[in-house]
Amino acid sequence: MRFSDICRLRWENIVNDEIIYTMQKSRTRAGAKRTLPLVPKAISIVEKYQGKDPIYVFPPLYGMDNRSLEDIEHQLYIANNATNRSLRIVCEKADIKKWVNMHMAKHSFADFAVKNNTGLLMISKLLGHTKLSTTQHYLKDFYQKEKTDEMNRLFG
Repeated sequence: MRFSDICRLRWENIVNDEIIYTMQKSRTRAGAKRTLPLVPKAISIVEKYQGKDPIYVFPPLYGMDNRSLEDIEHQLYIANNATNRSLRIVCEKADIKKWVNMHMAKHSFADFAVKNNTGLLMISKLLGHTKLSTTQHYLKDFYQKEKTDEMNRLFG
């Protein structure tokens, strides 16, 4: 999920052990309905926010249920920048030299899934991609290393 879609999650979007939401940010697929399973670790995180706001699950939009779309978009912009800044500070303190941001989480998830033998089609579905080629683009750098490793395994 995109950072902005996570921030927009409402309690009504959580049904049993699933998140059911409407994708907002994508220019070509805005309005597309998505369903994602909630694993036990995610459920425990969500439970920590119960009772903090009657509408929104996560803090960036607490108290903004009657605000304009423009106000909400501005708040999401501020929250995303603040989160990215915090990530960079953590990386700096951990002596990680790579530039990071919230969007990279989707790429990291895809890499993690591949390394754990999840099939390309399932990764594509979990990322919410409608085209397999989009998922292949996410993983192109990973597969380059995999090709080298496989050639070395076969002929090295």
